[in-house]
Amino acid sequence: MKIKIVVLLLCMSVLACKNDNHENASETKSETEIGFDSAKWKTRQGQEFPYRAQMLDDLVQSKKLKGLKKSEVLNLLGEPTRTDKNYMFYEVNRDKIEFFTLRAKTLVLRFSPEDMVEAVLIHG
Repeated sequence: MKIKIVVLLLCMSVLACKNDNHENASETKSETEIGFDSAKWKTRQGQEFPYRAQMLDDLVQSKKLKGLKKSEVLNLLGEPTRTDKNYMFYEVNRDKIEFFTLRAKTLVLRFSPEDMVEAVLIHG
C-alpha cells in the first residue's frame, strides 16, 4: 500500500512540473527575439529589464563583447547588476515569488588582466 502511495505521489509531482517548451510550435524566432539595442538593454522598469531576454542571443552570437575594454562595455551595456574581481554580471531576467528567487538568468563577462572581455557566459 505504501508503495502505491509513493508511486502515485511521484506521478502527480511529475505531471505538475511545468514544461518550458513553447506551447505554440509554429512560433518563430523573430516573434520572441529582437536585435541588440544599447538603449533598450539599459531600460529598467522597477526591478525588471523588459528587453534583455529578447536581445541576449543576438548580443552573444554577434560577438560584440569579446575583446572590449571595461569602459567600452560600460558604455554599451551600462552599469552591471554586480561586479566581482574580474567579472561583471548583468541580470537578464528573474522569476520570483514574493522575496524568493525561483530562477534567474545572468550575462556574465570575464575580463583578462588587461581589462578586456575574454569570455562571455550565460548563467541560469
